Amino acid sequence: MKETYEFSIISRHAHLLFKKNEGEDVDDLVKVIRITPDDPRFGKIGQLQKKLKEKKDDMFFSDWDIHYAYTPEELERARLFYFRVRTRFEPAGEECGTGYDETEACPICKSNFRRVGPLRLKASSIPAKDISSTIAGEYVVSERLVAACKKHKMKGVTFRPVEFTRKSVKNWFEMLVESPELRVSDQTVAGIEPFDLSETAPAGEAYIEGADYWMRWDEQIFKCPKGHTIGLNLLSELYVIKSGAIGSYDLFVTKEKVGTREGLLRQEAMYLCSPEFREMVLKEKLTGFEFQIAHVV
Repeated sequence: MKETYEFSIISRHAHLLFKKNEGEDVDDLVKVIRITPDDPRFGKIGQLQKKLKEKKDDMFFSDWDIHYAYTPEELERARLFYFRVRTRFEPAGEECGTGYDETEACPICKSNFRRVGPLRLKASSIPAKDISSTIAGEYVVSERLVAACKKHKMKGVTFRPVEFTRKSVKNWFEMLVESPELRVSDQTVAGIEPFDLSETAPAGEAYIEGADYWMRWDEQIFKCPKGHTIGLNLLSELYVIKSGAIGSYDLFVTKEKVGTREGLLRQEAMYLCSPEFREMVLKEKLTGFEFQIAHVV
């Protein structure tokens, strides 16, 4: 497996660590740098990020991502895959009339909320992908994916039609996972970003220039002491605890979640699938998926 990090470096600071011709200029403000953890400059990215935040309330990078490349042999041996859905859209279900009951949510991390009624969305906002998600982690799939799952007899998943705020000429479905939840192993690393594994974030405020208002936020708990959430973002490959359900079903979600409850944002379980489900996606050329190997320990 090869692990590569992609950072959106603030262009005016790029010279502090990188040569002028390194990376890819996105615009006048951001340069994309791809780097592996064994590069001697990797740790310095985190040092500069911390230094600029502390001394100038600035940043060295604004965004990041992690990519994993596997050998054919590694893919062949894998028992389980974690799949990421890259495409996100708005408005979220809550803005379209989808109901949520938070009366039994965790008082610490505010997770363990419950959906009430059908998923309602704005049809025209759904991307032309076979799977996508709202910013609140509400997954939507196409008729093609539903048909493919029925054709290949995928186990552990059912579908329910999405309701729309206005009449739609196209049908979309909500994906419901019915297999037992899988537990995340402590070997999985989660945190705010690759150089910040903080489990909480303090309350704060910031002045938004141009809009002329102050944005204020409460303290956030990313790693719940009750075990409901493991961090804001996944920072490693996903490790799950061995379960008898693996091999009997094709789709799973984790019991533990990542993310935070803030505004429309909600914590999300991580989705996993069998090799057969991944093979179906590739064979049927379904769009919107990105697969990573998940380790069973």
